[in-house]
Amino acid sequence: METIKEKIRRYMIITERIDEIYSHFSKVMGMSESELCVLYLLDGEPSLSQRQICEQWLIPKTTLNTIIKKYEKIGYIQFEKIPNNRKEMRLRLTVKGKEYAATFLESIYRAEDKAMRETLKKYGDSFIEANECFAEELKSAFEKGLKSQSNGEEKKEN
Repeated sequence: METIKEKIRRYMIITERIDEIYSHFSKVMGMSESELCVLYLLDGEPSLSQRQICEQWLIPKTTLNTIIKKYEKIGYIQFEKIPNNRKEMRLRLTVKGKEYAATFLESIYRAEDKAMRETLKKYGDSFIEANECFAEELKSAFEKGLKSQSNGEEKKEN
């Protein structure tokens, strides 16, 4: 019988494998994983700020800025003001950007659709719910662990 540690290790291998699938696809398409993420995210949302992209996809700000500058220069991305916000601007794919993204995102969407349909046939919506639950429980456990660790360090210093 698998221990919890073995199950977690197995789960981590699975998540790395999924990341590698997208990574390989981006390389085949001649772009970085971060570029693929930006196009994927902007294709699915009407517009997002740079902060939202960094938070949702964990792309470093400098990497995102490089991609944005590149895609703005080519004409794939445009900026739009956010009402009542002087610091941030939203990013939106231009028509040219949508056409470019569609050349490879359609393949991704088809593959994802097929894989998800097959998985949901076997496991139902509990597949998604279980992954969401694990992510939230893991985040909570890490936060609690970090708090107790920092409280322990404070006590040691005193």
